[in-house]
Amino acid sequence: GAYGTVLDLGSGEHVFDTRVCFENLFGFLRVGGSLLLHTGVGGYFNHGLHTYSPECVLQCLEINGFELLYVKYTSPHGIEISEPFRGTDILLWAVARKVETPPEFRIPQQGRWAPRYRPKGD
Repeated sequence: GAYGTVLDLGSGEHVFDTRVCFENLFGFLRVGGSLLLHTGVGGYFNHGLHTYSPECVLQCLEINGFELLYVKYTSPHGIEISEPFRGTDILLWAVARKVETPPEFRIPQQGRWAPRYRPKGD
């Protein structure tokens, strides 16, 4: 929680343990700090170890105490993509502000499974 700004410009998909990668990245920031995240989603096979779902990355931010300030999807050539689930080799550009530090890291779930794993009372 020491830094006011953290940039991750495409390294997360190259780290084998995604959870530890995001936990560390989020932990670097103090509350009120900003994260600029850039990563491949919806494609980029043979690039790195993972290809993220756009839903996964944004949900991971939101459930772990971040407010999304800016989200944009583009092609590798910078053309804006409005429906990232319909394409391949999509880049996510996101800026988020840390508004809280949850007591433990929260793991995102695929949208179709969220109701099954939602804690009782939510």
